[in-house]
Amino acid sequence: QKIAIIGGGPAGLSAAIEGAKKGLQVDLYNRDRIGDNIRCAEGFFDTLNRIGEPKSGVRFKVKELKFQVKNNYVFPTDNNVNLWMIDRREWQIGLAEEAKRHGAKIVENTPITEEKFQQLTQDYDWVIDSSGAPSVTSKVYGFTTFYKEKAGRTVEYVLEGDFSLYDGQIFAALNDQGSGYYWIFPKSKTEANVGIIFFKETDVNLWDELDNIVDRLGLSSYTKTRKLGGICPVVQPVQLVYDNVILTGDAAGLASAFHAGGMDNAFISGKI
Repeated sequence: QKIAIIGGGPAGLSAAIEGAKKGLQVDLYNRDRIGDNIRCAEGFFDTLNRIGEPKSGVRFKVKELKFQVKNNYVFPTDNNVNLWMIDRREWQIGLAEEAKRHGAKIVENTPITEEKFQQLTQDYDWVIDSSGAPSVTSKVYGFTTFYKEKAGRTVEYVLEGDFSLYDGQIFAALNDQGSGYYWIFPKSKTEANVGIIFFKETDVNLWDELDNIVDRLGLSSYTKTRKLGGICPVVQPVQLVYDNVILTGDAAGLASAFHAGGMDNAFISGKI
């Protein structure tokens, strides 16, 4: 059988590896180069204990999760919880190399337009849509607004400065409105992803709110090397199969409604 995969994120790459292992003809199309334009806090939380440690891109195993509501709580994670800080770009490049070793074809810098999508559905037995949210499928079948209505909204800075205080740890805290949380996810002792997510509609400007949080955390003098934002779809569309198209990962609304992470669910859905 001939399988086309749209999107070279965790879901698409996992599907490519699994399909190629099973002897299917797998062609994966990615709009950019694999690993480019990552929008993620990069905490890899294997909540179902189904994946284990990522094969590449690991920065460290998280030993403690610090969480702040009204009080501070510390949860040890070194033994019983599979939680790592990773460089997602490196991880995805490693997955792409694994897929190619098993015989999958990776086609980069190839955006899938609605016209190209229709052609894929004719040329392949199945199309696996791992294009994220809103998905390419949603543009063809007319449900793009679903994702925005059923998603958390995020903004994030990558900051350079002294994060040695968070060595081996990640930090999260409920925001003042009780409608989301903010985080410090260090990638090293000198770099961290600092961002917020809102799960409810709000008139608050998210970038202004993030700037206030950065100031409150004493990080306003740190260098901002990147800024990024997006949505985390936490509700599944009613339908996950459209003719010979299957939704996976964020396209299937599989980010966690509890913590908004979605890499593990995406990876598992692609494999399934």
